[in-house]
Amino acid sequence: MATDVANQLMDIDNTTDPSTRSIKEQKAADMIKASYGEVKFGKNSLGKTTVSLEKDNKIILQMDSDNGNKLIDILNSFNSYDELKSYLTELGVNV
Repeated sequence: MATDVANQLMDIDNTTDPSTRSIKEQKAADMIKASYGEVKFGKNSLGKTTVSLEKDNKIILQMDSDNGNKLIDILNSFNSYDELKSYLTELGVNV
C-alpha cells in the first residue's frame, strides 16, 4: 500500500491540469483509511507535491514526491515481509 500511495504522489506531481490533479488526489486519499487521519495535498518550498496525514491537527506523516521514490526503492529492497519486519525492529520500531 505504501508503494501505491508513493506512486500516486509522483503521478500527481507530474499532473498539471487542476481538474485531473484533484481527481488523482481524491483517489490517493481514498487509499488511506479515514481512521488514520485526514489526507492533505500541497506543495513544499521546492515545488514538489506533498501528502500529509494529519490527526488532531498534528502532522503524523508527510512525504513529498522525491521521498516517494526513495520509499519505493527501500521497500523494493526487501524480499519478504519478514525481512522488512526485522529491519524495522533493528531500528527500534515496534511491529
